Amino acid sequence: MNDKSKLKVYFYCFPPTLNGYGDYTSGYHYYQHGTVCLAEGLKALGIEFYANVNFWLPSPEEPFLFRYDPNVTPDDCDIVIINDAWWERQDQFARSLCDIPHLLRKDRPHQTILIDLSDDVPRRNFLDPRLALFDHYFKSHISKSTPVFPNAHPFPFGLSNRIIQELEHVPPFSQRQHNLLVNSRVFLNGDHSLRNYIQKYFLPKISSIIPLESKVIADARDRGAYHALQWAQASGRHNPGYYELLLSTSTCSSFGGYFISPFPQHPHTILGRACRKTITKLGWKTHRLVQWDSWRLWESWAAGCVPIHLDFDKYGFVLPVMPENWKHYFGIDLDHLDLSIETIAQNLDRLPEISAAGRAWALEHYSPVAIAKRFLATVGIK
Repeated sequence: MNDKSKLKVYFYCFPPTLNGYGDYTSGYHYYQHGTVCLAEGLKALGIEFYANVNFWLPSPEEPFLFRYDPNVTPDDCDIVIINDAWWERQDQFARSLCDIPHLLRKDRPHQTILIDLSDDVPRRNFLDPRLALFDHYFKSHISKSTPVFPNAHPFPFGLSNRIIQELEHVPPFSQRQHNLLVNSRVFLNGDHSLRNYIQKYFLPKISSIIPLESKVIADARDRGAYHALQWAQASGRHNPGYYELLLSTSTCSSFGGYFISPFPQHPHTILGRACRKTITKLGWKTHRLVQWDSWRLWESWAAGCVPIHLDFDKYGFVLPVMPENWKHYFGIDLDHLDLSIETIAQNLDRLPEISAAGRAWALEHYSPVAIAKRFLATVGIK
């Protein structure tokens, strides 16, 4: 099948327990962001898709994005997609609901695809040879220094309709506060070694150029039915107050990731994990990182709040379409930190330009329709 007009796609959506429009009560809830972004794009393109459960409400008044049809099975479709929530729980209760060995059988009549936005933890990333059995493995956090299977493709977090809708009305840049927003959920003395390093060595220096803003925003449960629903479905990551803060601030600290050692090549072996823990404990930096992607990064781009992260090219971060440093974001070099800060200072008058360019770039290449078109091209659908 290479004709998208006749294409049928089947999604396995992890079935959390949603208690009305309140919080999820299941201890096994996962925010299936990548799956939602792709399905929103497929829907906009008119692609027919089905699911194992009714899942994801765009609003309290709208029908589910994913809908179950008892008359359609995975084998009736051309593409079957599972996500990392299934992969992590496959040896527990999920096996009876999603038979992964059956989906990966040699005589399967469909392409079987894994979308994995999980954090880089050992048993889910690049160690299990069964991952190579998927026709395609779409993975976030890919970098040039981390080994991957031949079937792996970069699949960054990107933007969902929910995020784009919240950040649709961008004010003139002149109305923004000249601040650097710093309010990551995990920071100093946590195990996010890059954020620890940034907290100690970068933020004290940059604060004389861009004042720091660390306001904490209450969650969305008291902002009405729509926001309460999205807060629950997004596992607490939907926060209209935070989006308002992004829209009113000039720059955002968007750092995320863990330093890993130059050797062994694979960071998730026993030795690799031990080295990572040592690096974190001692506060060292290296040129290799894992888990560098984040919702905060993409939310900043969509809000026109200029993200500050590491230089993607220097540190080997891989995206299907790469942003350009000093055009779409501020990317610093930890080996030349003072020079990076000086470059930021020299480019402050370009913030409005970088804000607009970064937002336009993110919407062009990482909105749901762009994600879906790239996905279809990658799996050979014209």
